[in-house]
Amino acid sequence: RRKRTFLGRLKNLTKQIKKVLYLQEEKYDQIFAVLDSYPHPYILAGDFNAPSHSRMSRRFRAKLADAYLEKGSGDGWTFPFRRGKNGSWGMRLDYMYHSPKFEVLECKRVAKVISDHFPLLGTFRLKGQP
Repeated sequence: RRKRTFLGRLKNLTKQIKKVLYLQEEKYDQIFAVLDSYPHPYILAGDFNAPSHSRMSRRFRAKLADAYLEKGSGDGWTFPFRRGKNGSWGMRLDYMYHSPKFEVLECKRVAKVISDHFPLLGTFRLKGQP
């Protein structure tokens, strides 16, 4: 019965958000447990479901370079949440992070809908290579 009230729904939403944040933290720890000892250059890309101002995104940027921030073009959002006659709005939930041995030549959002997110396309080069 309590879930039918506004306060009950709000408490339920808060509980769900805490669970998702906990799972994100757990995944972050698992990823860096592997990457911290990985000896080769790497690119980590995908749908992180975390806005660029979130704690998760800040934690990734503290350890890795963000290709879009380095050489991105366009507005950068990869998840559209409003489309209308005045244009579209969205947010950035997808990222391309890389280890320091890579140089980003280009990073852009591809305006092709193949899922509920727009894909990112990055061009990289190992530093010191022609």
